[in-house]
Amino acid sequence: MPTPFKSVIFDLDGTLVDSLQDISILMNKVLNDFGFSSHPAESYKTFVGNGTDILVERVLPKEGQHLKERILQTYLPLLAKHGSDFSSLYPGIPDLLDWLSERKIPLAILSNKPQSSVNQVAQKMLGKWKFSMALGDRPGLARKPKPDGALSIANLQNIPPSAFVFLGDSNVDMLTSQNAGMFSVGVSWGFRTREELLKSGAALVLEKPMDLIKIWE
Repeated sequence: MPTPFKSVIFDLDGTLVDSLQDISILMNKVLNDFGFSSHPAESYKTFVGNGTDILVERVLPKEGQHLKERILQTYLPLLAKHGSDFSSLYPGIPDLLDWLSERKIPLAILSNKPQSSVNQVAQKMLGKWKFSMALGDRPGLARKPKPDGALSIANLQNIPPSAFVFLGDSNVDMLTSQNAGMFSVGVSWGFRTREELLKSGAALVLEKPMDLIKIWE
């Protein structure tokens, strides 16, 4: 390959999987059950990305913050069971994963979504492809933008961080990539804006998944 890149780490929600409908439906149900108002699905694009507890904090009004732990514990089982009911892979993602897999380029997932939900989505929607790791939020692992998860993947694959492409749709992903010493690639089809990605240090922003292969051509 004419480039130094040997492996790819993907964010999950907003990068591989369009899960906005599931997240908004489930969280709005919980909010309504506790007597709070729903949010438009589009609002969840800025609510998500930093972990489920932060999501709960962001959707709750000031006067409801004292209930965030109860709401979190109500939401998590719903997410684990129904978090991919209406989700789908973004157009072009299967083609990209096929292309990378055919060339034996190692793949991994790093998400701030709970580990149980990452497992469920990966098994249901991404089982056709081999991922060396699918890491989510779990005890003992610092969340993105800390580099711990990304560096764990690099260590497992025995590939230097500088040889990784890190693909994500938010500032959290771009910062994680930079903190880990990886090549930061933003995606324009996800939850955040192209402007946010560039401001956060994206070296490249893709318009469609197969644009990524140009770095190997």
